[in-house]
Amino acid sequence: MKLTLESLQVLDAIDRRGSFAAAAEEMHRVPSAITYSIQQLEEALDVLLFDRRGHRAKLTEAGRELLEEGRQLLRAAADLECRVRQVAKGWEAELRIAVTTLVGLEKLYGIVAEFYEENTGTRLRLLQEVLGGTWDAMSSGRADLAIDTSGIIPTGGAYTARPLGRFDMLLVAAHVAGLGVGWLPRWIAEREAWAGRLAILEP
Repeated sequence: MKLTLESLQVLDAIDRRGSFAAAAEEMHRVPSAITYSIQQLEEALDVLLFDRRGHRAKLTEAGRELLEEGRQLLRAAADLECRVRQVAKGWEAELRIAVTTLVGLEKLYGIVAEFYEENTGTRLRLLQEVLGGTWDAMSSGRADLAIDTSGIIPTGGAYTARPLGRFDMLLVAAHVAGLGVGWLPRWIAEREAWAGRLAILEP
C-alpha cells in the first residue's frame, strides 16, 4: 500500500492552511518534512500532485482527486476509531432494524435523531418489510431488532418483545346486500374490540 493516512493528512493540511509552511506549523513539523512527505508520495504514486511553476504551489487535477477521495478515507478512519472505542464500551457497531410498512419509517425519524445525539458510535440501518417480513428478517439474520404490529411472536426463536405504543386500525369490508356483517367470520363480527372500528363500504 503506497498511500498512508499520514500522507493524506499532510495533503489535507496543505490545502486547508494554504501553504506548506502553514501545514507544517499545524502538524508541528518543520517545512522541509512536509515537502519531503509530499515528494515521497508523488514518487510512490508516480504522479505530480502539485504544480510548483508559480509563486505558490497549486494542486494538479490528480492532486485534487487524491485530496477529495483521501478526505473520505480520513473521515472513515476517524469513524472507525470511534466505533471501535464504543464497541469496547459495550455498544454495537451497527444495529439493523426491520420495520413493518404499517408503521412506516418516517415515524421513527425523531427517535433515530435522538439516538444519534447520544454519540454512541452505533450506526442504525432501517429495513422496511411487508407483513411477516420483519420476523423473517430476524430469523434469517438480516435484522437485529424488529418493529411489528401483529403482536404475534414466532415460535422457535429466543425472542423478547416489548410494547412500544398503541396502533389503531380500521377494518374495512365490502358491502354484501342483505347480509350486513353476517358474512364476516364470527370472531370479527362479534368481537367487542372491533366496535366502532368496522366500516362497510356501500356499492
